[in-house]
Amino acid sequence: MIIFKDSVKLFGVQKEIISLIDQLHIYFRSVLNLSLIITSVTDGKHSIGSKHYTGHAIDLRIWHMSDSQIKNFTNFFQKNFDKNYDLVLEKDHIHIEYDPH
Repeated sequence: MIIFKDSVKLFGVQKEIISLIDQLHIYFRSVLNLSLIITSVTDGKHSIGSKHYTGHAIDLRIWHMSDSQIKNFTNFFQKNFDKNYDLVLEKDHIHIEYDPH
């Protein structure tokens, strides 16, 4: 299941992020047996120039994940997504953005 935090706004989300959400949902469901919980897309307060403001970033909740699940997910992500996507493990969430170099 994909769960969106109540305050999440999807207006302006870009196709690269929609595709990413679909792929992440499959991994969370089939490998981790967890819901994909999205806590921010185009909403919230972020740093100046954040990809959230252009619909090119999402934040994922990690409270419901064990340390090993987080590690397995980050390894999976790095192996399966091209260099156009960046993942940053923050202390309370995972930030993923589409940022072609």
